[in-house]
Amino acid sequence: GGGGGGSVGTALKPPSLRPPQVAPTAFSKAHQPTQFSSVQTSQTDNYNDENKISHIGIADGVFATYDKTEAKNMTMTNQVIANTTGAEGHGSKVASVVAKYNNTSRLFGYDAGKADSTNLNVSELIYITLEKQGTKIYNNSFGTNPTPNLSQINYIFYDNLVKRVKEQDNIFVWAAGNEKQEMASDQSSLPIKHNEAKKGWIAVTSLNQNNQFDNTYANKIGERAKNWGIAAQGTHTFQQGNGSGTSFAAPVVTAAVAKVWEQYPWMDNHLVVQTILSTADKENSSDPTEEPNATIGWGKLNVNRALKGPARFDKKLLLDNKDMVEVHLDYRNYTDQNKLTWSNDIKGDAGLHKKGTGTLILSGNNSYTGETKIENGVLKLTNGGITGNKINIQTQGTLTAASSSNMINAKTIDNQGGIFEITGKGAKIENYQGNSQAKIIIDLTSKLEASNKIDMKDSILITNATQTNNIVSTYQNSYHTLISANEIANFNGNYQITSESNAFINIKEALYNNKEFKVSYTRNSATSVVKALNYNDERTLKTADNFENLLKSLEDDKEQSPIYEASLSVLNANVNSLNRIIDSLTGEIHATNNHFLAKQNELLAYKTAQRINYLRRQDNSGIYALALHSKFDISSDVYAGGNAKLNSVLIGHDHHFDDLMLGFNILDAKTTAKFDKIAGESEIKNHYFNLYGSYEFDDFYLASALGLGFVKNKTQRIVNNVLSHSQHNDKLYNFYLEAGKDFSHHSAIFTPFVAFANENIVRGNFSEETALGFEAQEKNYHLYKAIAGLRTSLLLSNIELESELRHSYALNPSDFGFDAAWKNGAKAYIKGAKQNKHLTYANFSTIYHLSPHVKLDAQYDLSLENLKQNKVHIFSLGLRYAY
Repeated sequence: GGGGGGSVGTALKPPSLRPPQVAPTAFSKAHQPTQFSSVQTSQTDNYNDENKISHIGIADGVFATYDKTEAKNMTMTNQVIANTTGAEGHGSKVASVVAKYNNTSRLFGYDAGKADSTNLNVSELIYITLEKQGTKIYNNSFGTNPTPNLSQINYIFYDNLVKRVKEQDNIFVWAAGNEKQEMASDQSSLPIKHNEAKKGWIAVTSLNQNNQFDNTYANKIGERAKNWGIAAQGTHTFQQGNGSGTSFAAPVVTAAVAKVWEQYPWMDNHLVVQTILSTADKENSSDPTEEPNATIGWGKLNVNRALKGPARFDKKLLLDNKDMVEVHLDYRNYTDQNKLTWSNDIKGDAGLHKKGTGTLILSGNNSYTGETKIENGVLKLTNGGITGNKINIQTQGTLTAASSSNMINAKTIDNQGGIFEITGKGAKIENYQGNSQAKIIIDLTSKLEASNKIDMKDSILITNATQTNNIVSTYQNSYHTLISANEIANFNGNYQITSESNAFINIKEALYNNKEFKVSYTRNSATSVVKALNYNDERTLKTADNFENLLKSLEDDKEQSPIYEASLSVLNANVNSLNRIIDSLTGEIHATNNHFLAKQNELLAYKTAQRINYLRRQDNSGIYALALHSKFDISSDVYAGGNAKLNSVLIGHDHHFDDLMLGFNILDAKTTAKFDKIAGESEIKNHYFNLYGSYEFDDFYLASALGLGFVKNKTQRIVNNVLSHSQHNDKLYNFYLEAGKDFSHHSAIFTPFVAFANENIVRGNFSEETALGFEAQEKNYHLYKAIAGLRTSLLLSNIELESELRHSYALNPSDFGFDAAWKNGAKAYIKGAKQNKHLTYANFSTIYHLSPHVKLDAQYDLSLENLKQNKVHIFSLGLRYAY
């Protein structure tokens, strides 16, 4: 015997699917960028249909008991046929099913029946009558037995229904029939004869309670009608028990049609029908349909999926051998963007042809294999993208890739003179080709990646620098790659920047080679930005300095903390709102709040001094109470001011020892303040204790007071559109010394006096809870004042008339500034409106002697700063009991 031999061959390597890699060339500088205005012509919504309600017409017979069903609000358009048997009418049942599954649309019924009969007088009059009510959707739960040659619809009446589909955007929903036939009724199958009727024709068979085709009675959709057929629940509970039939499956679909049309009021009838059919469930699962069958058509109705737009672009749903779903959407200014969004994952063998000036949003992972053509308006991709075939952008069209969470995916972008706009995370594509009129607009925060080739063919590249993802240096260049590809070809350096660029971004230059396009940029300082925008008053510039300190401290941060994110949001704010946002960062509310506290303290100290003067001239001891209400302002041409309300109650006791008077009082006060220029308010609660006394040297006297106060200060303000709360506990220490002389003339007393006041405010430490809030340590303020004035007193029987005029001079007026820090420790200095040096008070009092021991007094005080501003009104009512 013998054997054979041979050699082992070398296996062949399969060809690489990756494109050949291109070696990078040296970088070149793009042309000095010109400005591109992306401001589009203002568009007007000419439709006003966002909240349009669908009107449903129900053509049926015997509606005798409809008013006792869910359809009780239905409007009948003709006289209701009587039902002498008392049985629940067929039309009543059908209407109740529609109402059960749709409680927003309006229902209009036409009773074409005969008493005690299931026969109908079907005529064009039904639809003419219902049409007058604005109906476009018609439920038809009637029909004849199916015939092979559609002999039951060879009438002009049915030809006219087809015209309504074509010319009046109508949708007709038909019951398939209950004869257990292999095909639906002739009426349900009409598009076989009139193909254009597919735009608005739906045939409906029944599902049983197990959600399966009900083979006990229902006609199948049939091979001939499967492309416009669907199945829905056919068994329902009515007034007189359960009932089943395709008559009761059809209204379930009718209700869904109306819901979809309310969700997408801009759709035409064909898009609504495609949406209903393409979103059905498969026969034996809950997965989206892939193709129709002769039993239940496209599948089982899935309303929730239908309310998210089509799930298939399928040639079987189209007319005249077309291979693209036509979407004509003109501009709509909808508040609810969901009404412009298709969020299903769209599959299928057809493509998409976007027409009209409006914006259609696709938010699913779309893999339909037909071509996408954007003739006009905007097609916006916000999640997965379109991966099945190329996207063609016409001269009036825009493709926008706009996902904040992931990069949009696409195959070839063929830009024939329109706009390819890239925002958010960016886009991943295979190829791009353009022409000299085509534009790529890409955000500075985004990126376009191509696995193969980007052939610009002299396309214009535009950077939209309205946003930034990073807080970069003001002097050291940062780089961002806008485009990367295996190969970039035919770019002529034509580069532009949008006119609405971020005021904080300074693009220095653009660099490109055959694989990459990148820009270098720096950050404009906060101070330079507010100056450039003419926000250059003292307070804004100081706030900008503080904010710039924070930005500098964040430049090297790698992890984006809450304070980083909040600061970035300020940089990315619309320029029209930037001044307001910068204002919100001042923190001066805390300085102004201290000013209000000082004002309150000064006012209460003044009333205490006034009370001491009155009590020292009494001959006996006593107890007293005083209630006080005041309104006062703080104003400034530069810094924030505001207005406040003060309510206070004071209870005291005084005792006389010959020429010596000693006393004390306890005071409870609450001030609520609202601030201008900065959104905010505060509440100041004050608990105060005073010791005071006076001594008489003939007509000369000395008076003094020592005070201690405990304050709870709550503040809230808007910081970069976020409400922030803070609280601090403060203390007050007051010293007052007064000397004066009484001059008597008959029953009048004149008392000139001079005084010195030392008011100490210890503001407690605080920390604001928001990311761009401030933290501050305890701060002391020492305020000194010199005071001079004149008091008068006139006794008229049981009435005393008192008055006072005093003027104080602030020896060291304060702006209540303090050192603060941002949340990350960056330094800031906060100050507010400075105190005025001059303050004048005028008092008018009337004291009525109710008895030898009881006196009632009413007082009014007015104060002015610099004799013209920050007017204060004080009203008080007091009672003293002497013993």
